[in-house]
Amino acid sequence: SSAFWHKSSSSRFVVEASQTPVCSGTMLCIDIDTGISVPHCCPAKPTRFDPVQARNCSRHDYRGLEDPRAMEMRYKFPGMADSVPMQPAQPCALPCCRMIGCAAMLSLAALVVMSLMGGPVQTSTTMAEQQFGISNGEMQSSGQQFGVDAGDTPPPITGECTFWGDPHVKTFDGGSPGFYGEGEFYIVKSDTVIIQGRYMGTSWTAGLAATNSIAVGGPFLAGHVIVVGCLDAGDITVDDKSITEFPSTYRLPDVDSTISYGAEGNVVDNATSSWEKHVVNMSLPLGVRLEVFRWSNYLDLRLTMSRQPNQDGSCSNFNGDAADDTTELIFSRIGARVPRGELLFKARAPLAWTDTEEKLLGACPDATKARARTECRGDLALSSFRGNPSQMEMNLCMLDICYGKNAHTLSMAKDLGFVPASVAE
Repeated sequence: SSAFWHKSSSSRFVVEASQTPVCSGTMLCIDIDTGISVPHCCPAKPTRFDPVQARNCSRHDYRGLEDPRAMEMRYKFPGMADSVPMQPAQPCALPCCRMIGCAAMLSLAALVVMSLMGGPVQTSTTMAEQQFGISNGEMQSSGQQFGVDAGDTPPPITGECTFWGDPHVKTFDGGSPGFYGEGEFYIVKSDTVIIQGRYMGTSWTAGLAATNSIAVGGPFLAGHVIVVGCLDAGDITVDDKSITEFPSTYRLPDVDSTISYGAEGNVVDNATSSWEKHVVNMSLPLGVRLEVFRWSNYLDLRLTMSRQPNQDGSCSNFNGDAADDTTELIFSRIGARVPRGELLFKARAPLAWTDTEEKLLGACPDATKARARTECRGDLALSSFRGNPSQMEMNLCMLDICYGKNAHTLSMAKDLGFVPASVAE
């Protein structure tokens, strides 16, 4: 394990453990100024390893020497000149807090980061041997007792995000944000994987948006861009080259990937189970799996992937907390639309504003509408929307904020008499 630096108002502490990330004995909290060690116990085996959850637990459940609220967790690795602050931690009551001391989980997080950095792992058992008579070998045996070897690497945290209809969304964290205004959005924005969605109105949704097309790119595809649209939107393309032959299989020339197009797949929306299927299955690097159902004027999709660095988007920031998966909060973090300089699609789609949308915006409570107006100015500027968004762009963004928490806005519009009852949801 690596050494974690722990800074409080009075002194610094380093938590050291054996090479084994799970123990049945004692972790040591050592004041590096005095050399005095204090035991920390990790009493039970965790059901899974989750360094991010461990990070979130660091202040709430860390059994330190002072009030945890006054502490700032920091970590340091060999070759680093100084310690580095952990990301801000929020109070939590996650299972990892209750099942294992967070010092042990933080030690595991260091192992993960060090394995990614390819650097050596610092270990120290001298103090353990001197203070408690626990040898490194005994610690390793404890790890084996729990089925964990010193060289084990925690499995990646994976999740599923689904889109269906107009568009209903279930995020990686279990949230349900709504996106009813047209435009190009980030489904996933990260340092490695980029997936963008074009949400466009249809006649059967009275102009409220459904998922029209997606574009997949980013560093993990080595510069390639895959675009899949609904049947009415045109061809499936890779780098602007059509691969729409049905059925067919395509592989990117220099990336470990498979893109198949056929009629097989488990539908996202049971209401479509009897329809003729046109399904694009993508198996892409980093374990990214996409299942895209092409219907006449919209898409359903299922995305399975592991959490990526600095991830956010319509599918959420993948932090295990559904509470911050709202449309409003997503916009505040990454902007309301994809900036022009970051667009994977060849061009933006023309926008439309319908009578139904106008009536819905008019029915938005005045206080919510005023807040939406203020936030959309900032959110659209964050998305570099020409710096001065048009009134239509503002209206579409405000519609998202007004109704982003309503999963059935079309049904509500029907009930209010804003659309003909014949319009199908």
